[in-house]
Amino acid sequence: MGEIAGEQASARRLNESSLWREDALTLDHSSVWGSWFDAGNSRWGYACCQSTIRAGPCSSAKARAGEVSSADEMSSDSEGRSQRLAQMASDQPFDWSNPPTELQQREDVEDPSAFVDHFVRFCLEAWRRKQASGLEGFSELERAAFQDGDSLRQAVEALVPLLRQLKEGRVDSSVLKMLDKMGSLASAREYLDADKVYMELTLGNKKWHSTCVMHIPACQMKGAREYRRNRDDLNIYDQDPVAQKYIHGMRKVIQFAQCIRPNVDQSKNKWL
Repeated sequence: MGEIAGEQASARRLNESSLWREDALTLDHSSVWGSWFDAGNSRWGYACCQSTIRAGPCSSAKARAGEVSSADEMSSDSEGRSQRLAQMASDQPFDWSNPPTELQQREDVEDPSAFVDHFVRFCLEAWRRKQASGLEGFSELERAAFQDGDSLRQAVEALVPLLRQLKEGRVDSSVLKMLDKMGSLASAREYLDADKVYMELTLGNKKWHSTCVMHIPACQMKGAREYRRNRDDLNIYDQDPVAQKYIHGMRKVIQFAQCIRPNVDQSKNKWL
């Protein structure tokens, strides 16, 4: 039995070696031997490097590898440079010079980004001034919310990324629209409606905030049926931790704006 198996294996190897392998790329060539004909020397060769030496390596393979490596390095350098510039910009102190001392109405500012920037700067500067004066005229509940220096510092840290993104035009259009609406309502002293916009921005109109799976018995000895309801799509607030912080910060400065500019109609104010 062993001799028969050995003879069969030898015959199989002989048959395989006698077969012509087509489209076999060797020696780093990207084309097969005979894919190009040198009419001047009447010789066949490789189309990739136009070499007529069949046993020679592809001369263009090294050039291609060098080009790919160079392109990768340039791409990597470009990405790294962009990241370094962005990091340097974020590390630099934010320019708080010339803060607005009066709040403009929405119709007086054409650009939504400019209005949100104006509203945030006004509220933070007013917060600083009021805190320096001891929050004169504030109730005990309002003092508890805004007297602590950490609350102002946290609001500034949360909102600086928003101000940078507004300047660079990188705020998502849907988020910018809602922030603009929140600021517009707050400038008109419609604080309850502004809080409703905040709830829509954070929670959205999702019906299912998480996936629900239910198993219901089918028939006897036939297992069960599975009913699955996938969660609704996530919004920017759900996915971006930076956006979460500045949206919370936006709500905080609107609450402060209500303290210094309350609506005479108490039904339009939002309780802290």
